[in-house]
Amino acid sequence: MVLVSRLSTVLAISFSFVGSGNAEITHSSLPLGLFDGLKTVNIKMVSDGSVDDREAIIDTGATIVALPISMERALGLTNGISSMTILADDSFVLTEQFTLKKIIVGDCEVENVVVQLLDIEMPILGWPILDSFEEFSFSQGVIEIVC
Repeated sequence: MVLVSRLSTVLAISFSFVGSGNAEITHSSLPLGLFDGLKTVNIKMVSDGSVDDREAIIDTGATIVALPISMERALGLTNGISSMTILADDSFVLTEQFTLKKIIVGDCEVENVVVQLLDIEMPILGWPILDSFEEFSFSQGVIEIVC
């Protein structure tokens, strides 16, 4: 599989304000890229030992957050737990499960993210990340996120 990435020329814009109840609401507008026809966004993954910036596939149907096996060393992941994961084709695969300190998408941070290592080319952001946002939507080459 060849990595084909095309980032939109739209600049990332973010702002925050204090809503009712003094809760801070943050809005990010981030450019989307494409990988084999799938939407991607730039993220930061933070572990105890390092920070890694890279594009990730946004998969609204995924029930997990998945990382390429090659990222285990790059993020300094240790003490993984073996687990069985069901893939989209209903097949089972043995994976290593780790907890990242956080994943950052725009100005939104999700802490203690459980991730699975799979034989894939780039990270996949599934529902555990998307569900943590107050709102998200896709429009004209950008993802709008409220957290």
